[in-house]
Amino acid sequence: MKKGAILKSGDEIITKYRTLTQIKLKDGSLFSLKPNTRFKIKSFVYNQPKKANKSFFDLVRGGFRALTGLIGKRNKSAYRVNTPVATIGIRGTDYDILIIPPQKGKPTQLITYTNSGAISLTNRAGTQIFNKGQSGFVPSKSLAPRKATSKEISRLTNPTSVKQKKKKAKKENSDKDESKNHSKIDKTGSGGTINLTGQADNGSSDSFISSPRVISYAYAGD
Repeated sequence: MKKGAILKSGDEIITKYRTLTQIKLKDGSLFSLKPNTRFKIKSFVYNQPKKANKSFFDLVRGGFRALTGLIGKRNKSAYRVNTPVATIGIRGTDYDILIIPPQKGKPTQLITYTNSGAISLTNRAGTQIFNKGQSGFVPSKSLAPRKATSKEISRLTNPTSVKQKKKKAKKENSDKDESKNHSKIDKTGSGGTINLTGQADNGSSDSFISSPRVISYAYAGD
């Protein structure tokens, strides 16, 4: 995928194994998607005649780091990220988010970290505000958001489990014959699915909060 590729409302971006990508919207919003992430631009409108600005997104799996653009800064209610367990609202911010898939009998969970500003986590059980330096946790879609424990925070800073590391090592061995540091895009048009595949260099960190090495870019248009 070439830098400057245009995405539309309804487009879905899927990052595969060891793929990192960055999406910049016209209002200045920035999303750095982690590997194994499924992210949809549900509705993005900016500076269109007779249309209200809005930034609505769906995070189906995986995670990202986000920097709020002008839409969210000027009208907080016009920015929203839906996840399987909670909806995220912002108050002019920079934040990390990670969906923890079901495992060992536990449901899908969500963990966040606020780098600056504040975010709100809302589901059927309630709403909780998390300010700069605070980490939020949603145990399930039926349990209210709360502050994360140190153990839960470790899932955000080092989300790769022992089992996942074994799978990763096995995958790395099978990828030795493949070309490195590449990315590609398969786009079926507006509202289509975009699959990004590629490899970051071996020196990239597994830490979720640390800045990733971006190998692909996509700029979202209106």
